[in-house]
Amino acid sequence: MSNPQTTGGQEMKKWITIILMSVSLLPLTAAGRKHKPQQLTAEEQQQFLYYFYEAQRLLEEEDYENAFDLVWFCYGLNPDDAIVNQNIGDYYAGYRQPQKAAEHYERSRASDPLNTPIYYRLEGLYADLGEYKKALKARDMIDRQEGYSIYSAMSRYRLHAMAGETKKAIRAVNDYLRHDPDNLQFLVFRMQLYEAVQARTKDMVQAYESILAIEPFQPTVLNNYAYLLATRKGDLKKAEEMSRHSLQAEPHNPTFLDTYAWIMYLQGEKQLAKMYIQSAVRQMGDAEWPAEIAEHYRKIMQDRK
Repeated sequence: MSNPQTTGGQEMKKWITIILMSVSLLPLTAAGRKHKPQQLTAEEQQQFLYYFYEAQRLLEEEDYENAFDLVWFCYGLNPDDAIVNQNIGDYYAGYRQPQKAAEHYERSRASDPLNTPIYYRLEGLYADLGEYKKALKARDMIDRQEGYSIYSAMSRYRLHAMAGETKKAIRAVNDYLRHDPDNLQFLVFRMQLYEAVQARTKDMVQAYESILAIEPFQPTVLNNYAYLLATRKGDLKKAEEMSRHSLQAEPHNPTFLDTYAWIMYLQGEKQLAKMYIQSAVRQMGDAEWPAEIAEHYRKIMQDRK
């Protein structure tokens, strides 16, 4: 296997620094203190350990280029060593070669399946590669070793959302909310997911009410709830009140202006509707109009009654 260190040293060093400073140094050092390479002669084991510990020392001193010279030497002696493969995986990840990084992370995992940090690396790497099923398998192993937590729920939500698996993302959010029903961040996640799939009115109302019970004047929630009430339930009075509160909080928000304009239109207040929809499009400037605002503008401005 060729050593990619021969080119692009400065670029590599920058990315290696980011990765190792964020996830590597403590786990590698801890593992190094009790490291015992397998299937080596006594002489090879002595050589391996000398270069291995020297590499760990250089990593702690942020001398990454020299450290990885020694790591590659260790790899030549024992290509299945878990920590060495973890080091090399970090190297390739920093060098923006994710497939090679995955290869070495998997070899590390196979040699030491109880090493939790390698599953974090695999989860992040596979997510970046768009291999979400593999990322979720890595997350499963993390949870087996560390237990289910808010970080697990966040990760599962994120992976399913990135994969376009909205229903599974909703399930991940709802699973966590059973443990922590007042977690505002997850309540917002659920609202956004419900909006994306155009969930049942009953579910949407529950999602909005759960957030407003904690933050009664959250402008975006008030605006979105108002639009739901106006268009699905026909409760124009309550919708107008909510929309007015959101607009008072953010008077130049084109989405909020559009909502209020549409509620005015549905109530028969045509002139007010025209005033607010024109204000909405002015606030957008040269930006492309969202389809819904464009449709409202067309209907309101063309209404001659």
